[in-house]
Amino acid sequence: MFENFSIQKYKTLKHPSSSSLKTLSEIKFLNSKQINSGFVQKYDNIGRVFKDLFNNKSRKYPSDLVANLIKESSKPILKIKNYHNRERPNEAAKNFGINLPYVKMSSAQTPSFPSGHSAQAFLIKEVLTDMYPEMNPLFVKAADNISKSRIIANVHYDSDKVVGERLGIDLYNHLKNI
Repeated sequence: MFENFSIQKYKTLKHPSSSSLKTLSEIKFLNSKQINSGFVQKYDNIGRVFKDLFNNKSRKYPSDLVANLIKESSKPILKIKNYHNRERPNEAAKNFGINLPYVKMSSAQTPSFPSGHSAQAFLIKEVLTDMYPEMNPLFVKAADNISKSRIIANVHYDSDKVVGERLGIDLYNHLKNI
């Protein structure tokens, strides 16, 4: 599905270094807000979030398709994450003497850049919108909340989220062109 997806564009992107003022600014932003664990847990399981949108609807949730999109998109996402190997915010915060609280999740055990949840949420939002255009507002809100939940959990920087969202759209465009 994504074996021919070129990650070269994402190799040339630069995230702020762990000791940069930009990273410090992003950490201070994360540290200034309150963690909402309930929101974070609600939006951690991408497939379930989208499946719940189909409750009480006459449309059938394409569970196999979504599961396959998540599984297959993780391959290029992990290649990009491992290439950049950016520290998670709580680790980088230690460089500045800041103890950044965060929500511990099994889904946040890879390098930080870019946000895989953001990428997969935006990919699925686009694919499902092609199938069910009338449900687009629901898909947009779900993808935005999934992406935002990673910031609320303090497991991603805003710069990870922004690039992850862009990656999700690029993965979708790749699918459309094969």
